[in-house]
Amino acid sequence: MSSLQDTARAIEDQAGRFQRVRDEIGKVIVGQRKMVDRILIGLLTGGHILLEGVPGLAKTLSTAVGVAVLEAADAFSAFVRPSPARVQAPEVPAGFVRGDVLRVIGTDDGPVVLVQKRGEARALPIWIGHAEGRAIGWALRGVEVSRPRTHDLLADTVAALGATVHHVRVERLTRRGVYIGAVALDTPRGPVELDARPSDALALALRTSAAVYLAESLDAQLLDLGR
Repeated sequence: MSSLQDTARAIEDQAGRFQRVRDEIGKVIVGQRKMVDRILIGLLTGGHILLEGVPGLAKTLSTAVGVAVLEAADAFSAFVRPSPARVQAPEVPAGFVRGDVLRVIGTDDGPVVLVQKRGEARALPIWIGHAEGRAIGWALRGVEVSRPRTHDLLADTVAALGATVHHVRVERLTRRGVYIGAVALDTPRGPVELDARPSDALALALRTSAAVYLAESLDAQLLDLGR
């Protein structure tokens, strides 16, 4: 009798745990449900026990797996669910000015993207790879692709996690002649800064309508567009 009571209590406990999981999933914004399902399925298939002799029940999850699923659902929904209290949005550091991606031009040394300093007839030339040149060029021309490319996938991933691209920056030029960029995300947990190549940052900004900023320290690198 004690064994049956223990089994009944275990089943009741599991039912309560998974009801909490379902409740958490219900709080997640609609766009996250498929991703949550994949996480849960991955955990669920990691282990289960058969309960023989229990009417109407072929199998149930072990308590350990149930706890893992519950913790995963809690952690994931906490990340993607907007916080009741608004967290501070990302800020643009001092020493930056607005820029606009003007166009991509071909040269003997490879593609060059021109980022115009807003309000001036000057632009920063950045040599980039052919793949990034195509990605930026397609975005500037509004070309639609049949399947998502790398930067499309990145933009979709940011949105699926409940975040937005607040702005991107071209920050500095190294002694080796390499430009350093950054992507500023506005997430439910607060601002997140990511190191990035300027070409990737600009391709992402064009797909998310994010602002572009140039460091004032790069002023000497700007070219006169009037020439």
